[in-house]
Amino acid sequence: MKWKTTCENLFNMETDFDTLQDRYNKKTRDLFDLFRKTRINLVRKNPKINIKFFYVSKGINIHPNVQKQADELLEMLKKILSNPTVDITFKFITADILLEFADKRINNDFLLKFTVNPLTNDISNFFIGTVKLIDYYKFITDENGELLRHIFESNI
Repeated sequence: MKWKTTCENLFNMETDFDTLQDRYNKKTRDLFDLFRKTRINLVRKNPKINIKFFYVSKGINIHPNVQKQADELLEMLKKILSNPTVDITFKFITADILLEFADKRINNDFLLKFTVNPLTNDISNFFIGTVKLIDYYKFITDENGELLRHIFESNI
């Protein structure tokens, strides 16, 4: 119910954010104002917009009233953002899914095949070498071809 009110206030293109000072902090208003301005500036390019909601609960079953609220939220946003390139999804994360996440281990062991022996410094943990592009691609992606973002520093 809170999401419906919040989204109606913040995604509506006619809302004057100054009237919402007592409801939302400045950072939230500024971010939605940026979203609005960006959407207006890119309207001719018809960008794809993805909005994802996650409802996380330690429960196992989703109550029908909660499901109905989620359905109403999606319908309301589809009307407000009326554009075929806007994709809005709502996913319930229940206890069983949380347990699956907790059981998954992140693989931190990687093997990178060099074309020749790499140069190294005995006192440091760095290597300089050459690799085939396909081997590097296999090194930075998982079995589904998805980038392993967790192996990179935040600025890479």
